[in-house]
Amino acid sequence: MHRMAEQVADLLSATGLKSDAHGVTAAGSVMVHPAGGWRETIQSWLDARTNEALMAISILLDGRSVDRHRGALVVFTAVHDARNRPTVLRPLLRLALASKPPTGFLRDIVVEQSGEHRGSFDIKQGGLLPIVGIAHYAGLAAGATSTSTVSRLQAARADGVLPESDATTLEEAWRLMTELRMEHQVRQLEAGSAPDDYVDPKALDALTRRNLREAFRLVASTQKRLDPGVVWKG
Repeated sequence: MHRMAEQVADLLSATGLKSDAHGVTAAGSVMVHPAGGWRETIQSWLDARTNEALMAISILLDGRSVDRHRGALVVFTAVHDARNRPTVLRPLLRLALASKPPTGFLRDIVVEQSGEHRGSFDIKQGGLLPIVGIAHYAGLAAGATSTSTVSRLQAARADGVLPESDATTLEEAWRLMTELRMEHQVRQLEAGSAPDDYVDPKALDALTRRNLREAFRLVASTQKRLDPGVVWKG
């Protein structure tokens, strides 16, 4: 299994995709444990409730089992059982609200003011990550087992964790931003540049820019409604 994971990592590297610098990959030592070891590790993360443990749980929620062996499936069951633990859900919600959309006072897109990416914004950090974080939290609370962001949002809507309007808005915003990110990176590859996540809003047509501003605003509004520390009057 380890050799197979290394082969997959090598193939991904050949396409230009970078591996996690901290070794959080199928071939990395950080992720190599037997099923029994995983159960103990996950339990320690659930009990610790530190930011590092919370991030580890969030990463593991995106894990997929390539082996239908019962031992492997039990590992993921232990993670999804965390839906019944408010002490896990609350910090996961806090993590979901940590990344903020790049919206300014006048609801315009906030861009980098200096440096290499001056005049652009990070569509992954400010656009996709807030939606992914909400889907992690809401999907787990709804008992979703899918690792798809859209499927998690749909499960949260069906279970009542998210209002239908919020879930639909987040799903549409996810599709818009994913498409924009892909188009941006394809253009960079075609130009012989290394792909990144920094998009220049001035390079977008007026309709796309307006839709993106509205998507950021709606994601920020959903975060406010989910934030237990904010009195929402919208």
